[in-house]
Order: sequence, then C-alpha cells, then structure tokens
Amino acid sequence: MRAAAADLENAVVREGDVRRVAEKLKAVAALAAERCLGIGGRAFRHAGAGAIQDAEVLQRAHRDLVAAAQHMMVSDSAHQAYGDSVLRTVPGS
Repeated sequence: MRAAAADLENAVVREGDVRRVAEKLKAVAALAAERCLGIGGRAFRHAGAGAIQDAEVLQRAHRDLVAAAQHMMVSDSAHQAYGDSVLRTVPGS
C-alpha cells in the first residue's frame, strides 16, 4: 500500500498520467481488504460462539471488515480496471 501510494504521489508531482498508477493503487487496496477480511474471518471463527455477541470487539471488527470490503474502492472491479490498463500498454495489443 505504501509503495503504491508513493507511486501515485510521484506521478502527481511529475504531472504525468496518473490513471494507471491510481488504478494500481485501487487494486492493491482491494487485495489488502481481501486479505484483512480473510484474517478477520479466521479470528472470528476461532473465537467461538461468544464472538457473535454485539458487545464483543471481534464481532464489531469483523462487521467493519465486511462493510469495508463492500466499498466500491476495493471491489473486484479494481483488479479488472488495473489489468485493463496494463494490457493497454502492452505493445501490439
């Protein structure tokens, strides 16, 4: 995430085309959200039945991870958009 964000900042400073770099950052954010959701889901499952109670920190964290993973910024379309931008720059395509 840090490297992709730095790449975007550098592209803005250079006043270059930031579209592909921004699409890469969105794809990296989507991957990070997927990984976090997976880790949070495993923690939630291993915590047992008590974790489902509203007062439990794990329940709230899991709910927040699920909600964040539904955000458009980190959706599966981010991977497709970045892949399309990479393919547009391949010579002969």
